[in-house]
This record gives sequence, structure tokens and C-alpha cells, in this order.
Amino acid sequence: MRMNAPRTPLFARIIVAGVAAVLLAGCAETLMPTPVGFDKSGGDPFLNTPPSMQSTSLSVLVAADRKPAVHDATRGDPPSKSGVDFFTNERDTSMQLGRATIEFTAREPGWDYLVKESRTEDRRSDPTLKMIGYESFGSVWVEMPPLNETPPEAEEAAIAAFAQAVNAGLSASRSKDIYVFIHGFNTSFVDNMTLGAEMFHYLGRDGV
Repeated sequence: MRMNAPRTPLFARIIVAGVAAVLLAGCAETLMPTPVGFDKSGGDPFLNTPPSMQSTSLSVLVAADRKPAVHDATRGDPPSKSGVDFFTNERDTSMQLGRATIEFTAREPGWDYLVKESRTEDRRSDPTLKMIGYESFGSVWVEMPPLNETPPEAEEAAIAAFAQAVNAGLSASRSKDIYVFIHGFNTSFVDNMTLGAEMFHYLGRDGV
């Protein structure tokens, strides 16, 4: 569904992308099958990919009301799937803002080969996706805060950092689109990040 909005420095157009759970069941560690329109009709979603986005990695901005995961090997906590800290499936009383980095690894290195494999019906091997980092911008309260609530200036800093990341992405894009991915029920943070990344990948990486 596309909603037209006034073109402002922060929001130009907002596109809400809804995906059925059957598209990819839970895990998104390998690149999804090439959409028919791109492998058979000759359509090229990467024709207008901004130069700054022509990379084997991409960022996904995060606004999540999940509790941060804490991994303590001394008490037997399992390591995170991505090798970095992520979030649990439990809800938190605050909205976490940040940026996840996803790495695409194909049989051969480089953007050109990734594009080739992304448009191929019968691939030699499926590129893999892995969350390799998460940068926290901070959090904002979404429920009644406790007495030791986050200082207002910290919330303002988190919102400003998130807005700055959005603006930076829009300034580098041609379409000035913002894509909002709403994940399915009972799914892990890492799987949602990789799924959102491959959706944005096939949208041409043009926008935020």
C-alpha cells in the first residue's frame, strides 16, 4: 500500500510492505528465490541502484519494542545466531532505535556478481545473508516509565540519530521512498533483519 505524503526533508513517500508468513518460513539465511519478473522477463531491479548502495552489505533501520538480549557465556547463555547481540522475542516498555548491518556473501566477491546471482533462476549456489552488526541509537518510552526513566535529552538524541539516518538514506536515493517492513508473529530479530534486507535488496536498494 502506498500513501502519498508531502515531500519534506524527512519523509517523502512512505511505502508499507506487507509480507505473508509463507514467503519465507522463519529463517532467511539464504537469499530468497529470484522473483519471476526479474529472471524471466528481463526486468532489472538494480538498474537504478544508487552508487553508494552498490555493495555486498546494506543497513536496515530498526524501531523495535523488544527486550535487548544479553549473552553471558559464564552462565551458559547460548551465543546469538549472528555472532553479535540482538533482541529477544519479549516486549519491552521502550522502543529501541538503531541500525542493523547485513552482509551478502555470494560464490564470488563483489557487487556485480551478487547482482548476477540475484537475477538468476538456477543459481550455482544461493548467496547467504548474515547480520554482522547492530548500532544502537538509544530508546524512547512507549509505556509508563519508571522513576529512573531515560532522561528526555537521551530520548531526543535517539530520535535525532534515527532521523539523521533516514535523511542520509533519502539524500542518496532517487525515489525518496521509505519502506516499512512489519514482520510476522513469533520470529527472531536476526531473521527479521535478514528478511527485511533481502526485500530491500529486490526493491533496488533505492530509498530507506
